[in-house]
Amino acid sequence: MIFKYLKYLKNKPSEPKKFLFIFYSVGIIGFALPFSQEFFSFLIPYSIFLSFALLMLIHSIWNVRQIILFSSIVISTFFIEAIGVNTGKIFGVYQYGNIMGVKSFNTPLIIGFNWLMLLYCCFLLLEKTKWHWLLKWLLAALVMVLYDVLLEPVAIGLNMWNWHLGTPPWQNYFAWFMVSLLALLPFYFLRLRFTNPLAVSLLLIQFVFFALLNIIVKY
Repeated sequence: MIFKYLKYLKNKPSEPKKFLFIFYSVGIIGFALPFSQEFFSFLIPYSIFLSFALLMLIHSIWNVRQIILFSSIVISTFFIEAIGVNTGKIFGVYQYGNIMGVKSFNTPLIIGFNWLMLLYCCFLLLEKTKWHWLLKWLLAALVMVLYDVLLEPVAIGLNMWNWHLGTPPWQNYFAWFMVSLLALLPFYFLRLRFTNPLAVSLLLIQFVFFALLNIIVKY
């Protein structure tokens, strides 16, 4: 029954889009209400994994190269974050709160999946354009940085992570850009060709979600 439903969702990508729109809309309401904010904060790592799982479910074509690349991104970005949080040498001095789920090396296990989800969506956001791949590569990395600019105030306000000086240093955004560039490069060098009708919708939903949460956290 479950596999039959998953097959239905894969063949009907409009259904996961509707689900994510409703899911994130409920999340905005949940974070806006003081009595439910703690519960919705608890759901953050699960919502990341749910979004990631739906994205991968709708992924059009699977092959060995993609599986190796995606797995490598999850593992490498996790260890980059682990090195960063334990040394303060990459993004700056920060530490993760407890609401991001199970940790290893002081780093949430979900963080690598989040990196892959964002990189994947940013890649597909620009892939259909007829621009040169170098421009698409740079713009995708810039979209990643813009996402982090929106995310940081919310993350700090919800205690997802905290910075030593209270706010993220410019080093953080430069590191986000460089890590994104490095992680996105194989997408172009390997000339990956795949589609996912959920990717751009998920990215836009998250941008609106964090923009609205910025207002809620501020006021």
